[in-house]
Amino acid sequence: MVKMGKAIPWDGIVPHYDKLFSSKEGRAPISGRVIIGALIIKHIENLSDRATIQHIQENMFMQYFLGYTSFTNEAPFSDTLFVEIRKRLNFELLSKINEVIALHCLQEWSEPDKEGIDQKEDENLPPSSPISMQVGV
Repeated sequence: MVKMGKAIPWDGIVPHYDKLFSSKEGRAPISGRVIIGALIIKHIENLSDRATIQHIQENMFMQYFLGYTSFTNEAPFSDTLFVEIRKRLNFELLSKINEVIALHCLQEWSEPDKEGIDQKEDENLPPSSPISMQVGV
């Protein structure tokens, strides 16, 4: 999760989620990185809403993935909020997020790494496979 947390272009995807909240009145929304990250964890780990929140509470690596700077026992949000999150996420928003991630991955693969070795030649990442990630809802 640490490597994935560093690999995801959070600055490119969070603004698309944040556009859902145009009003400046009331309580500030929960960080888009926390929301999107929790959905990614839920999807990758194949967990229920409640189990996802519990997993995040107990695991410092999951909290790091969500952008936390230190470990906390506090839940990032109530598991019942997943219902509202699923209502907010539409096909257009998920498509934009997928596009940003896919373009970021393609750019990473097309640029040589710092040692001058082309990342496409990495045995763990087949060069012919297109990268796309769908956030499961």
